[in-house]
Amino acid sequence: RILFGFNRGDKKTPASLGLAVAGKKFLAREIETKKHVPFVVEGDRLVFEKILEPGEAWVVLVKEDES
Repeated sequence: RILFGFNRGDKKTPASLGLAVAGKKFLAREIETKKHVPFVVEGDRLVFEKILEPGEAWVVLVKEDES
């Protein structure tokens, strides 16, 4: 799964992305930098949060943890 967040404005803004999941473990990484993206589990959802800079796009790859 790939999540996209965009800030098309001219000020920093908080972004909150949610993904419904079904009781499995997941890993998340930024597509461009390959850095780990932390998230919290809220019920049956993964929630990702970040402050986006003006004009910034945030693209996150989420996949099942196979370890």
